[in-house]
Amino acid sequence: MTSENPDVMVIGAGASGCILASRLTEDPNRRVLLLEAGPDFADVSALPEALRHAYDNPKDPDPRDLWAEAFGPTTAFGWNLTATTTPAMDPVYLPRGRVVGGSAAVNCVVFLRGKRDDYDDWEAAGNPGWRYEDVLPYFCRSERDLDFVADYHGTDGPIPVQRVARPSWHPVHAAFHDACLGTGFSACSDHNAPLATGVGPLPQNHVDAIRWSTAVGYLLGARSRANLTIEANSLVHRILFDGDRAVGVEVEREGRVTKRYADEILVCGGVFATPHLLMRSGLGAAIQLREHGIDVVADLPGIGENLRDHPTGPMVFRTKPNIPLSWRSVRMNTALCYTAKGSSLSNDMVMKPCLNAVDGDFGMPGLRPIGFYLVNQVLGARSTGTVKLASADPRAQPVIDLALLSHPDDLARMRQGIRLALEVVHQPEFREIVDERIFPIDDDLASDDAIDRCLLRNCDLSHHSTGTCKMGPERDEMAVVDATGRVRGTQALRVVDASIIPGMLRANPTATVVMLAEKIADAILGHGPSRVSTSR
Repeated sequence: MTSENPDVMVIGAGASGCILASRLTEDPNRRVLLLEAGPDFADVSALPEALRHAYDNPKDPDPRDLWAEAFGPTTAFGWNLTATTTPAMDPVYLPRGRVVGGSAAVNCVVFLRGKRDDYDDWEAAGNPGWRYEDVLPYFCRSERDLDFVADYHGTDGPIPVQRVARPSWHPVHAAFHDACLGTGFSACSDHNAPLATGVGPLPQNHVDAIRWSTAVGYLLGARSRANLTIEANSLVHRILFDGDRAVGVEVEREGRVTKRYADEILVCGGVFATPHLLMRSGLGAAIQLREHGIDVVADLPGIGENLRDHPTGPMVFRTKPNIPLSWRSVRMNTALCYTAKGSSLSNDMVMKPCLNAVDGDFGMPGLRPIGFYLVNQVLGARSTGTVKLASADPRAQPVIDLALLSHPDDLARMRQGIRLALEVVHQPEFREIVDERIFPIDDDLASDDAIDRCLLRNCDLSHHSTGTCKMGPERDEMAVVDATGRVRGTQALRVVDASIIPGMLRANPTATVVMLAEKIADAILGHGPSRVSTSR
């Protein structure tokens, strides 16, 4: 160690890494090095169009170019992963952000919190300090809600949040909202209210045509600090240990591999990159590490397990010729949060209409919008998958198996959701909207078995992955970190990202990741929860 070494090294400038770099450098005596495998754009004007504007790109580019730039398998901003979803399907492309801002820089800008008892269940499982009342102040601190003033909302946080007002809704979104009311569901003006349920606009961190990732909301204001260094295009090969103490990393930058050292290391690589890095560094199931010639630092069989996502059942509808379709439309705006019949878990399902369905695959000739997708997602999914090593080579992608719909409850609820979606679309509000149902076809809906076969052949993921390094008490042999992100069996090493989420999360994960990064930053700084107030 030398005086030039940082106090803290943050690996990964995603949703959580940007927050930690920002919050920890508020202490001028704490030197932070932020490493990111992808490129960096130092201000909003430098961001490529696809990253800056999300859906309503003012230049209205060819959608094939826009999609390929942000998400495509050859993009400079992604990890180019593939994953298995169900045994009946070929592996699918898995877009994940490889850029300062991480996946929050390429996502669908939904800033939705989980349900109250999601967090209460985390604490009940042995994670003190994570009940809803404990995490609410950090949700409030992170946001600047432009629509609501309440004791469960923030008014001056780094991330602006708003909902698209009804006069600006696309006809498909308006029809969906009213059809859900006609089907007997209640209206919900604020899906981030503590007991929210029903149909209404989604909270989004997409304001003034800007995608407010944490790279924009948090990191921009910290870039001028002398105690923060950001090094982009830096691929960390492995974490270095002295015994069980993390002391540095082996990192490749500009074709040169060097060793960098720090007093504490925070891994913020995300649900797939974090377990992949930990395993390459000697943490994980000992038998798997030895198979790949990796020396074992700590036998932690939970690394790469407990992979969760929200299975998605897509339906495709062609709209009538008079319905406007544009790539500048807000693609996803309204959602119905509801409880599946017979479920013991409230608000375990969500249904969303999404623009724009197309007449071909992205990147193929003839691409044009023809209608909308109506998707059901099992928010209370019980299926879990895995992330495993393919090789010790840092460039060899991990083996990802999401195992979607592998739990029979998930398949049954998805089947029920398909039938509910048909009921919603048959409401009068859609009579002048829908021209025809393109998928699933009638044969796919002929029976429960037919629906199940269709779902297992066509199930998609929601890109809401969590859980591969879950937090938990020592008695849980599959727990990887404690309630403050410290990696068990090691010293000076924490994980702070969506991989530590221990159980169910009935929401898109971004807002929760922002909250947990704020909360663990406070733990590192030695600030107690009394520092944060929910009063407004």
